[in-house]
Amino acid sequence: MLVVTTTRGLAGRIPFIAFGYNLNPEVAAALESGALQGWIARQPKEVGYQAVATALALIRGETRAPILPIDFVVITPDNLKEPTIQALLNLHADSFTPGPSKRV
Repeated sequence: MLVVTTTRGLAGRIPFIAFGYNLNPEVAAALESGALQGWIARQPKEVGYQAVATALALIRGETRAPILPIDFVVITPDNLKEPTIQALLNLHADSFTPGPSKRV
């Protein structure tokens, strides 16, 4: 959709808010240029953490809530430069180098 609004000259002329994981360089550039007014970011690190914590709790015989809420981050041009938002940009998959696997 971002490509369509940009190539047709509609970027910044119609409200456009999208969602996805973390924050990538293309989305950050679209927010800075005004082509995108907002980005709702899921946090895969938190999803993974909660999944593993839940699995371990269940293995130990503990009970867990059937639904675990995971927060989203709302990113706009106004908060794009905040350190907590920039940290999401640094989590972009292309810049991630996995370390050695560890057994739990």
